[in-house]
Amino acid sequence: MELGLKDKVAFITGASRGIGKGIARSLAREGCKVALTATRADLLEAVAQDIRSEFGVEAVWWAGDLLKTEDANRVVNEAAAHFGRIDILVNNAGAAAGGVLESLSDEAWEAGLGLKFMGYVRVTRAVIPYMVKQQGGRVVNLIGNDGVKQSYWEIVPGAANAAGQNFTIALAGQYGKDNISFCAVNPGPVRTERWTGLVQAMARDMNLRASSKPTSSPRQAFRWAASPRLRKWPTW
Repeated sequence: MELGLKDKVAFITGASRGIGKGIARSLAREGCKVALTATRADLLEAVAQDIRSEFGVEAVWWAGDLLKTEDANRVVNEAAAHFGRIDILVNNAGAAAGGVLESLSDEAWEAGLGLKFMGYVRVTRAVIPYMVKQQGGRVVNLIGNDGVKQSYWEIVPGAANAAGQNFTIALAGQYGKDNISFCAVNPGPVRTERWTGLVQAMARDMNLRASSKPTSSPRQAFRWAASPRLRKWPTW
């Protein structure tokens, strides 16, 4: 199906591995030009080279730490200067520690909320002026489903993701007049490098036998979420 993504510029955070890498590849397959960011320059270069070789689209990367406002502003501004626009923002970077209340320090809470939620805030805040100026854009926020289903072992990511849900809906109300739409994607278990470690830690804390059968791959939902065709369906 033609999704209307050819030659769109997509800026993807957390793009060096896992879900972010899968999203970048999926959008490149549809003909998007991709701007990639994460902390590891070596991994970003490998992903960009792979995308250029396999899909023949432009793939450029900027390394940065989205815990820092100055880094978030820099990577967005440099991507916008390079491509001249940003049509799609995919907020994906960040992970938050799992664990029960008694085992979670203040530092674990601050680190989880600082990247998984505030990283989204920093990047979105930097991208929005470009989308307002060009009178259109799509923001796709990857928000784990523990933001809408409660789990005592995932209270840090759950808090970050619940905040992300609110953030997504609120900004949709503010920027709809500028033809900017927002979409939250709530995945369940996904086959990535991180998943096995999460399952093992959960089994340890819950005194269970570790068994993991994630049901989806990183690329399955995101092309549709980024597509202009999503406007034909109810969204925020």
